[in-house]
Amino acid sequence: LLLVKDAKQESCLKDKIAFVKWFIYKILKDSLSILLYYITLYFMKEKLWIKKNQLLILTYHRVNDEQFDPLGMNVNTEDFERQIRYFKKRFNIISLQDAINILKNGSEIPSASIVITFDDGYEDNFSNAFPILNTYNIPATIFLSAGIIEERKNLWFDLIIEAIKRTKKKEIDLNKFHLPCYRLD
Repeated sequence: LLLVKDAKQESCLKDKIAFVKWFIYKILKDSLSILLYYITLYFMKEKLWIKKNQLLILTYHRVNDEQFDPLGMNVNTEDFERQIRYFKKRFNIISLQDAINILKNGSEIPSASIVITFDDGYEDNFSNAFPILNTYNIPATIFLSAGIIEERKNLWFDLIIEAIKRTKKKEIDLNKFHLPCYRLD
């Protein structure tokens, strides 16, 4: 039991408790994230993935180190490189065009084949992902949202992310849509 002498000490104690709670939360969140990452890779390879004559197409959206990712579309640069190294060691990575040709010709799909693609053509696909793909000599296809680029508009989900970043609210309550309430801190 701690005895608090004055309001200043009480405030300091509350700050320390809040910091410890935040620190424990951060450690647990980061540890869980790393654990889920490796469990996913294990199951992808050992349990769920790629049998003979199957082709898997992996789709990424963004590769950057931005911490705020409410829609789960970002892969940080370090994790992306780790994934590419893993795929390079264990899989036959082919281009989308090669996959199309194999399927059109009725040829046998090489064992453990994967194709890597990127949706929406974010700038970080070029600035962050391309150097990594180039280092490991990995083919990839980027699907550009040409209309968005041409009209110089943002994708709808980028508008939502920007609105969430700018709000002063502490949470978003989506209960009326039969969804949970999300904390923003």
